[in-house]
Amino acid sequence: MSRLVNDIELAKALGIGRSSLWRGVQSGAVPAPVYIAGRSPRWPLDETIKEVLRRAAERPQPLPKRARRAPETAT
Repeated sequence: MSRLVNDIELAKALGIGRSSLWRGVQSGAVPAPVYIAGRSPRWPLDETIKEVLRRAAERPQPLPKRARRAPETAT
C-alpha cells in the first residue's frame, strides 16, 4: 500500500490547488478520500495518481478551438 497523504500533499503532487482537488472529488475526476479518525481525509498517493490519470484519459477530449485569423492590415 502506498503512503497516505492529506489534501495539501495530494494537491501539490497533482499540481493543482486544494479547491480544485475538492472540486475534482465532487465531479468524480479525483477518487474520494478515505477518512481516518473520523474527520481526516487521506488518499493513497500512488493509486490516486494512477486513477486520476486513467480517468483523465477516458474523458472525451474537447474539440480544438478555431484558430483566430490575424487582423487584416490596411494597405
